[in-house]
Amino acid sequence: MAAILFAMGMNHVRNRYIAARKVSDNPQLVYWAQPTTNAHTAVGKANDCKILILHLRDGTQIEVGLPPAEMRKCIEWLTVQNPSIRLGAYDVSS
Repeated sequence: MAAILFAMGMNHVRNRYIAARKVSDNPQLVYWAQPTTNAHTAVGKANDCKILILHLRDGTQIEVGLPPAEMRKCIEWLTVQNPSIRLGAYDVSS
């Protein structure tokens, strides 16, 4: 039983690593960045979030948790590399 749980955990970590590697190699795969830890999900407030969920065009998603200064750099990098990215709540038009 322990071996099965360990293998499942390793597979989960491997899939997260692969998805993160895809984003770093090709940021255009991200179509939506959704802040989850603050009540304000408008584009102007996305930089203040602590956890950001990146939704990829292949159907996968990545949860990114960074300190505020690093999160601002990450969001800035994403928006420069991929100007078509959607930030904030999905139903809010930007």
